Amino acid sequence: MGIAPITAQVTVSTAGTRVALSTQITAAYVSSLYLEGLNTNSGSIFVGNATVSLGNYAACLPAGVGFSINAMPTSLEGGPGGGLVTVANIYFDATANSQVVMVSYMNAADKY
Repeated sequence: MGIAPITAQVTVSTAGTRVALSTQITAAYVSSLYLEGLNTNSGSIFVGNATVSLGNYAACLPAGVGFSINAMPTSLEGGPGGGLVTVANIYFDATANSQVVMVSYMNAADKY
């Protein structure tokens, strides 16, 4: 199994309008994510699920601040989560328009 490090950017164009991480990342085998508010952001990025908002979030990322999400170390072939991060369940919102979150993740280069 090979692991490939990958980076991407997700932009919240309009504050108050959620953006799904899956709009930029379609990888199926993500074992960990590192999210960071772009250094030039003027506001903060909120990280959460489909209901993420200013008052409902898992993490708040001001410019230059990061947050890691790691999968539970379970069997990769079965069980809840399967040791992988479900990117379809991660969303962003922001306090200002045109805020960017940098995303770095590890993706399996081939099927287990």
